[in-house]
Amino acid sequence: MACDQLQKIGAYLDRELASAEREAFAAHLKTCAECAGEAARLERVSKFVGAAGWPAYAPRVKSWARKSQQRQFERFAQGLIAAALLVIVVSAGWMYRAQGSAASGVGRTPIAEAWEGQLFGLPSEASATADDDPLAHALLSEPPQ
Repeated sequence: MACDQLQKIGAYLDRELASAEREAFAAHLKTCAECAGEAARLERVSKFVGAAGWPAYAPRVKSWARKSQQRQFERFAQGLIAAALLVIVVSAGWMYRAQGSAASGVGRTPIAEAWEGQLFGLPSEASATADDDPLAHALLSEPPQ
């Protein structure tokens, strides 16, 4: 058998009722065992939750710091990527230029020819000057077994 005053218990415990209504409900609690039991149960729950306390919670500060660190890392990574791309572009340009000068024969040194011969197995004109240049001789000679 449900009491018709049960819906007022929360307002009574939270002190939201007007003073006259509050006094009338307090008198009702003395006569109604169902409302008194529910009020006692809700008070115990309220005290339990109140005793637990609220956790120290500052998500915006931690979140802001984490986002700031993430932005710094992203900027650092972008810088590294830009540096790597610069190295690739400069190296490709240098290799293209070296290939063009190698094809025309302009600016080729005996050492460059010796390296090309060793790397690509190409015949080089540096073999004639290997006796004159010790570095070319070292590059063209067979490694010790």
